[in-house]
Amino acid sequence: MIGRDHFKKLSQEVRVASPVDQPFRLVAGAFYQRQSNLIFQDYQIPNLGSQVSANGYPGTLWLTRQHRVDNDYAVFGEASYDLTPKLTLTAGGRVFIYDNSLVGFFGFGRNPGVDPADGRPSTASPFNAAGSSRTGVASCYMAGGGTLRDAYLNGGDTGNFLTSPDVGAIPCVNLGVPDGNRVLPKHADGQGVTYRFNATWKPIDAVLLYATASRGFRPGGINRRGDVADYAADFLTNYELGWKTTLPGGAVRFNGAVYQQNWDQFQFSFLGANSFTVIQNGPDARIRGVEMDTSVTLGGLSLTAAGAYTDARTRTELCDSVDCTAEVAKVLAPAGTRLPITPRFKISGTARYAVPIGTVRAYVQGLIAHQSSASSDLRIDKATALGRLEPYTSASLSVGGEVANYTFELFVRNLWDERGQISRFQQCGACDQRPYVVPIAPRTIGIRAGAKF
Repeated sequence: MIGRDHFKKLSQEVRVASPVDQPFRLVAGAFYQRQSNLIFQDYQIPNLGSQVSANGYPGTLWLTRQHRVDNDYAVFGEASYDLTPKLTLTAGGRVFIYDNSLVGFFGFGRNPGVDPADGRPSTASPFNAAGSSRTGVASCYMAGGGTLRDAYLNGGDTGNFLTSPDVGAIPCVNLGVPDGNRVLPKHADGQGVTYRFNATWKPIDAVLLYATASRGFRPGGINRRGDVADYAADFLTNYELGWKTTLPGGAVRFNGAVYQQNWDQFQFSFLGANSFTVIQNGPDARIRGVEMDTSVTLGGLSLTAAGAYTDARTRTELCDSVDCTAEVAKVLAPAGTRLPITPRFKISGTARYAVPIGTVRAYVQGLIAHQSSASSDLRIDKATALGRLEPYTSASLSVGGEVANYTFELFVRNLWDERGQISRFQQCGACDQRPYVVPIAPRTIGIRAGAKF
């Protein structure tokens, strides 16, 4: 496959802030961002015949050439007020608008070798005359209305395609919105409000307690496969209680938080027909967890430990239909299914010993981390076919020093070359063939040097 992306990003922000040494503080502003991407994916097969190549691309079995533009607009503000020298309240909000567009071509070419003389489909396969599957040239828009497939079925003109100036050289346009004699980009847009409320309290100088309620979002968008529905924005509401403490002298630090997150119709991706990545909105989910870290400093020796427990489950059913109550709907994951990829337990520990050797501030450091197993997919049948992500433990070791303005370090990452699993997938979205495992980086030995100037 030959792939090429021409990506551009423009980001603009203006903000004003009041003096930070006042009991009432305010930050407000506006934000705009435009991202554009010319997507080019050319799946080539050596010596592929011209009649089964994508039109205008000899040797190309599948072509994706699309232009995507994402526009984001927002205004925001946050105010903080010190009720007392030890108690501060904060409230903020953000109003957002997103407008995403996509236009272009995806799929196979048209095979004129199977077009019947009268321009109508063969009885063996009614769509062979217009191409393979329901993608590619077969679904391109025609000047007379409808698609090439429609023209074949109705005996219409099969040679006058609509075009778009937004993409470049493509066989025709099958992703967009027909408008007269042209195809406009397909749009997905929306708007909403997010917020953040926070309270911090310092009963004593070495202890800070806080409570937070906040809401975040991801914008909706358009699937690169044009015959798949758009996906909507998803929202995550977080409720959190936490603490940050340091014992007198600063030798011991202990931080932690407990939280619950409500994730509404979260976006998730999977391989669909023709192994094309599809994004859709899933069920609601609930995530509960606790995380803590502590560190102790004893002269040149520093010890740090951190751990987290996460219970992430769906609250509603995931179905192969938008409406789970539909008679033909199949439940892919019942309510209460654990979210994939996320391990229940993660824990790590670090030990670092620093000692001066002549003019060199030398150190040796070791780190060890462990995480439990996790499901590989949200869908129960697919997760069974892929298998679970196995638990693993990895370690790293480094020795280095600093002298004057120079630093140097010898390091070993993944010390015992553990094949920890990050994710699993299958290249064929519609079948259960051999799963592929994405591992963590193998053992890596290296030297790092730097200079401050």
